Amino acid sequence: MPQDLPPEVLLQILTPALSVTGDLFAESTRSGTWARYGESPSAYLLVCNAWYRVGAPLLYSVVVLRSKPQAAALAHAVVSNKELGPHIKRLRVEGGYGASMEKVLLSAKNIVALFLCFNHIHGTDSTEGLCRGLSHINPATLIVDDDGQRRNKHLTALTNAIVETIPRWEKLTCFDITHFYQLEMDRQHTLTARISTISASINAARRLRTLVLAEHQWADAAYDLFQDCPLHTLRVKRPILPSKDPELQGLRVKLERNGGVLLRTLFFRNDRAEPDVPAQTVFSLNPHFVPMANESSDVQEMVWSHVLSFVFTAGWGSLRPLLVCKMFMEAGLPHLYTRITLPTRQHVYALARSVQAHAEYGAYIRELTLTLSTTGRPWAVQELFRMSDDEASVYNASLQYILARCLRLETFASVGHTGHAVRWDHIATITATSNTSMRELIVNVTEEPEAVIRDVALVFDMLSNLHALELRCKNVLLPSDSDPLAPPRFTQLTQLTLDFPQQPLTGRFMKCEFPVLRRLILGRGVDPAQLSQLVVSGPHIDFLSIAAETLIIPGLGFGTAKATILHSCPKLAELVVSATHSPLQAYTLPAFLPQPGTAHTCLAILRIEMPLDRGYAERMCKEFLQPFATRVCPQLPGLREVALSEPVTWPTTEREIDNSVWVQTAEMLLAVGVEVSDSAKVRWRKRLGPSTREMRTPKRGRRTAVPAVNDAMEID
Repeated sequence: MPQDLPPEVLLQILTPALSVTGDLFAESTRSGTWARYGESPSAYLLVCNAWYRVGAPLLYSVVVLRSKPQAAALAHAVVSNKELGPHIKRLRVEGGYGASMEKVLLSAKNIVALFLCFNHIHGTDSTEGLCRGLSHINPATLIVDDDGQRRNKHLTALTNAIVETIPRWEKLTCFDITHFYQLEMDRQHTLTARISTISASINAARRLRTLVLAEHQWADAAYDLFQDCPLHTLRVKRPILPSKDPELQGLRVKLERNGGVLLRTLFFRNDRAEPDVPAQTVFSLNPHFVPMANESSDVQEMVWSHVLSFVFTAGWGSLRPLLVCKMFMEAGLPHLYTRITLPTRQHVYALARSVQAHAEYGAYIRELTLTLSTTGRPWAVQELFRMSDDEASVYNASLQYILARCLRLETFASVGHTGHAVRWDHIATITATSNTSMRELIVNVTEEPEAVIRDVALVFDMLSNLHALELRCKNVLLPSDSDPLAPPRFTQLTQLTLDFPQQPLTGRFMKCEFPVLRRLILGRGVDPAQLSQLVVSGPHIDFLSIAAETLIIPGLGFGTAKATILHSCPKLAELVVSATHSPLQAYTLPAFLPQPGTAHTCLAILRIEMPLDRGYAERMCKEFLQPFATRVCPQLPGLREVALSEPVTWPTTEREIDNSVWVQTAEMLLAVGVEVSDSAKVRWRKRLGPSTREMRTPKRGRRTAVPAVNDAMEID
């Protein structure tokens, strides 16, 4: 039981979860480090009374305040329970936060480090409580975050209060000005006006021992501001290149002459790997030992084949293991050819020559991937586009020859290519040679516009054993046959991806049957009038990805009383809608509704690919997602998450949160029990507000409710 553990053991358990490093506490507000949306560490304190007694000092030792409700919650907690305030050792304040700050500082007598952020104090904020409370503490470290660009009366009052209070801070020996920012036009290494004013007051107090900076270029100018102080250490946080070290020699001489001030710098680590020390070889006691010498050659080949399969499965690209001996060559060669990737046309030609010289190599190939990738090779695009007719003929013939010899091919993928890659004739060859073994086919068909393709019905019939099929094509293809065969049944197909323009080839798929289809991905070119027919052919679909264009065409596809997505897919659990080119609007809401009087209980996740333009994305949130929360979500009791893509990212400051359309939409969906995640897959957590949580004053001696990290205040 947790309560049976001694406090010393509990302390070791809770320290990693509740402690915060000094560098993390002093991180700039611009990094958004403290904009957390996960579960609060304060949950550890709610396990039992023993965990609360041990964990409360750790939790309250570092306090981060990022909003007015957080400051009010902390003030309520420390006033209600006098034991909590003394636990606060480091306090980070990222705003003004009104009168609550005086109550906090009055109770936190043991503050060692104080972080003040000037960047987020706006004209509507108030620093009155913070100004009055500064005289109640005596920190040893002062950290300021200031870009020097924001000016208002509240910032002026706070600056004056700091200047007046510094003479009374007898313990102040460290000043951290890592986070001050200059305008791009300012080429001189000068401090901002506010930091210069505070620095003058610190210099007049003559107590400073440590000065912390960000860049080594600022060290000389910053040191001149504190010549009256007994400085001991000048620390530069950001690492510098070893080549820059000679530039600091003059500063080191200056510091040594003025009392031996220590300059602490960090250097970038040398990325050059140290030479590996060869491991000591342990020689066998029998130098003439031969593994499996008494076993038959069949047993030896089977064992070595199994060993070498791990070598080549791990992506080993060298042929050296096969050159050990003849046995290794015979046992490892099939594994070398099991998975083949062809990134260039030259690789296609080389494989064709190998298969031509050794016909048995074709039977070894199980997976063939045609990438023709241009990553890291910018000339590859020109190489593909400039292929002449003769070169294209040679390329197609080579690929055709390879596919005709792959008798046991299970997976063929053509991805990331540009230009000539896979033609319809290649697909026909695959189905003719590997129709019984083929399990996964991923191709982007490259043909001329309105090209005539043959044997469509026969190819479909031979592909009936597939488990996954992905066909994409940018141009319209015209089948030459007129369905001489009956429509095939894809009895094993579980995943289907189609991305064609509106063309007759799509109509052929509408006539097929997919009794076990689970995942259906449809591109923008699919005809909305035929879409519902294709979906109905797969009654077990639990994943569907479609384009918004399919939904916003009135009178076609879904969105009518007789054809909706949820009605056609009763087992649908995850729906992906791509709205990058056509934002969803209010009149598409009926497409997401089940039949009148019913509720769809299976749909759990709705993923929406938002328009990349921020203005269009915000408009879609207002016109579609917010009405979706009130009109559609009540009829989807199983829906638990709406995932949004770029440009949706959660704001990190109180002011941004108040004005964010993303947050307004997320709050409306959270009100009906649906969570919302942004492009970083981070779920929004409702923050503490005046109407969010009722504050109750606990009785002395009883455990005080600990505010959540992201709801009430960010405490670690």
